[in-house]
Formats: sequence, C-alpha cells, structure tokens
Amino acid sequence: MKTVPKIRKHTLVLAIGSALLAPFASYAANGQQIARNGQHLDVAPGDYATTSPNMSVLFALNGGSITARDANVVSTGSNAHGIEAISNSNVTATHVSVTTAGAGASGILASQNNTLVKFEGGGITTTGNAASAVR
Repeated sequence: MKTVPKIRKHTLVLAIGSALLAPFASYAANGQQIARNGQHLDVAPGDYATTSPNMSVLFALNGGSITARDANVVSTGSNAHGIEAISNSNVTATHVSVTTAGAGASGILASQNNTLVKFEGGGITTTGNAASAVR
C-alpha cells in the first residue's frame, strides 16, 4: 500500500478548511450584510463592509443577537449603519472599529423595544451628512 506524502496531506487539509470557511470570508470579500433574525451569531475577527444604501454591516433583528470581537466595520452607503439592532435584539461589540461615510449612516443604531448595543473598546468615525456616532 502506497502512503501519501506528508505535504499532500497538509494541502488536502488546507483545501478542505478553505472550502468550509469560504462562506464566512464572502461577507468581507463581497461586501455583504451580516444579519441575524431571531438567532445568535458569533462574528469572527476580521474586516466587514457594505457599499449599498440602507444595508447595515452588522444587523440584529427580531430577537437576534450578534457578538463581534476585534473587527473593522465599514459602510459607505447612505443610511447604511455600521451596527444596527432592532426589535428585541442585541449586539455586543468588543474592540471593534466602526466607520461610516454615507449620508445618515450612524455608527451604531439601536431602535424599537428591548434593544441593546453594548460597545466596549474600539472607536466610531462618521463622515456622512447627518450621520451620528450613536443613535
């Protein structure tokens, strides 16, 4: 029986790992929103961005929750908030940098009943017209 050389085993492990992690990498690569509707999500450290209007980067709704740590969050679309929680939802962001550049795009937006955004460490920068750091 022929044995597979060690280098080929490592290549296979990397290929399988890359395939399994590809859906998570697409958030940053494609500029997609990370939303949680009624469920919990732990966001891996990294860079996350959207360019579309009205599309917040981290968005929890309907009892959903998101925990993010050591991340960079960037939105450039109008009314595209960095972190948004609505309707009985919560977001915990630790050592997260939030930057928004669109008109009306707040760094953090929490609205409706029983909603909480906990922000520890990091910073918020907004440059768009009528954009606020926290609303």
